[in-house]
Amino acid sequence: MAQEEFLSCIRHDVVALEKRLLAITEGRTNEEMTTRDKHGHWSMCETIHHMIQASDGYPAAIERAIEKTKHQRPHIGAVELSTLGKLIIKHGGPGGNAPAPPHIVPKNDMTRDEVVGKWVEVHHRLSEVTKLAESINIVKTETRSPVFKMAKLRLADAFEILVMHSERHIQQIEERYPR
Repeated sequence: MAQEEFLSCIRHDVVALEKRLLAITEGRTNEEMTTRDKHGHWSMCETIHHMIQASDGYPAAIERAIEKTKHQRPHIGAVELSTLGKLIIKHGGPGGNAPAPPHIVPKNDMTRDEVVGKWVEVHHRLSEVTKLAESINIVKTETRSPVFKMAKLRLADAFEILVMHSERHIQQIEERYPR
């Protein structure tokens, strides 16, 4: 798919993820949100906090990359993810089972309103950054991953990784804590 359509899909996916997150957490008590399931999996708050920790640094990193890029024209042709991007999505996205690095293992110290509000804030910023990226080449422009400091990601990879990682964990919440 072309760059414009790719970025539009990212924005659409963020809205859809937000609706699902709000639906599954609406009306839940803090006790429900902070209690782990019978298998000891992360609570809803811990899972959402982890998504925040994994994504919070990306909007600013992407903005910096956009400001510094020499690739001032949008990508021509289909947006393809790099091998590294595909690998991260395979293990960190839906169906993946990569363990969380220690620095983004969540704490269970936030309330429902705090984690949901912060998740929405971070993902709204991500959606806004996609609009800034429309005028540059998201396949050639790279940023350092705020989570894996050694990794340089194409902006296209970063956007898709963030959406797929949230998809993975929202699916987990829906499956582990059904209404």
